[in-house]
Amino acid sequence: MAEETDMKIKGKTQHHLTPLEIQAITDARAHGVKVMGLAKQYGVSRQSIYNAIRASKEAEARSASRECNDMDTAPRPKRRRSKRITPEMEQSISDMKRKYPTWGVDYLREQWARAGNPLLSRASIYRVLREAGLQTRQLVEKETFQRFEMVRPGQLYQMDIEGKLYLPGIGWVYGFAALDDHSRFCPAFRYYTDMTLSNGILVLNEAIEKHGVPEAMYVDNGSQFKSQGERLNNFELFCAAHGIAIVNTAPGRPEGKGKIERFYETVENQFITWVRARIKDGVKYALDQLNKELDEWLQGQYHVRVHGTTKETPAARFFKERLRVPDPPVDVAKYLERSTSRRVSKTGEVSYNGYKIQVTLPAHSRVIVVETIETIRIEYGGGLHREIKKHELSKEMNVKRQDGISSKANMPDEIPADIEKPSIDSQNNEKEPEKRPSRRILVVYGPDKDGLYHRTLSSCGVLKWMRDGYCISRKLAKKEVLVRPEGDRIHVLDENKNLIRTLVVKVKAQK
Repeated sequence: MAEETDMKIKGKTQHHLTPLEIQAITDARAHGVKVMGLAKQYGVSRQSIYNAIRASKEAEARSASRECNDMDTAPRPKRRRSKRITPEMEQSISDMKRKYPTWGVDYLREQWARAGNPLLSRASIYRVLREAGLQTRQLVEKETFQRFEMVRPGQLYQMDIEGKLYLPGIGWVYGFAALDDHSRFCPAFRYYTDMTLSNGILVLNEAIEKHGVPEAMYVDNGSQFKSQGERLNNFELFCAAHGIAIVNTAPGRPEGKGKIERFYETVENQFITWVRARIKDGVKYALDQLNKELDEWLQGQYHVRVHGTTKETPAARFFKERLRVPDPPVDVAKYLERSTSRRVSKTGEVSYNGYKIQVTLPAHSRVIVVETIETIRIEYGGGLHREIKKHELSKEMNVKRQDGISSKANMPDEIPADIEKPSIDSQNNEKEPEKRPSRRILVVYGPDKDGLYHRTLSSCGVLKWMRDGYCISRKLAKKEVLVRPEGDRIHVLDENKNLIRTLVVKVKAQK
């Protein structure tokens, strides 16, 4: 039995043909020897003979092709990289990493080449950073959620608010961006100094005007995107006007908007790090300049760089298809209004968002304050009472009354000594009330020996003169000043008699 088993094992042993045997088989077949005879001669199957003949022919064809290429074309030189990295180059790479610590190896290598330095391999950059102790990347846990990606551009936009960033010279800023889910293309991105609902509408409107209308928006459950009550907020109404569906993320699952979160991480690691380095070098930034340079970075670097996941540039992938054009166009200004209710104070002022707006309405009256992108309107009794342009406002001073508005019941409680006090009979024959409240008793403070009137500014830096308020400066709140009248002008001086401001006042002619 053992001998039979050994014979079976020996019968199954395969014989591998050597190169000389393959050449001999090819020559014999060329002289007409049959395949069956060659298989018995070499102890292999017929398929092995066929394989040997085919392999010999392929080798001859490759050899002939190689000889033709060597005769026709000269060998191309390989792309040369810097084989030796000098200590100066290592120091420059380390300094760049220290200056921009959030830049990855690929982006650092790209910026190194942009600066006109010789091209280095990724392994060389890794080695330099590792030896300098600057490679601190941590391992990321394995993802436990399912990935998704739309099949065409414009099928889904993701929108979110970037965490607040502090930039010297600007203050706290908040980023609003829209990101195409399919291509990772950013159609609109702006920084603002607040997180109001209107900012999201403005960014989405900019994306629509530039590239067209998306089919759906993927947003979280924040008040800027989702209403808390039964009525839709302005962002939802703006999307409905364009026929855009809104998809909200599941509560407590931020992984759903991972693409835009990763996009914000790229912006902070590359663009914001570069901006902070420029600010540290002495460059002064304003919000408009920040957004302008953000657009340049998006168009010049982000949109034209190959994405690590899609293996294509965001611009090339986004512009494969055209998005729907808004028809008819939607007026975005209608969706930027925000209204709230306020009451008029005892001093005839309406407080709103840090501003003090003077009105000529009864105290404790309820008004509606409507804020648009450019103006603030005061509505009373269903009609417009006053409208102010926001660029003319300043939180450091009150808003003056409009020209020609005056209150008949108000009388000046400060009358210079050189102006005669009008009698009761000369006041358009108006009847004086029988009882006058104590707060309306007129007290006249005369000038000193130099003809100067001593006054104290209010807590808001306002000077009361002839029953009108004039904004001087909040920095001088509750400070004593000197007033010198001169015709239709008054000169406001400090305690050392230095001129602070000259104001134009209207002196009413006495009958």
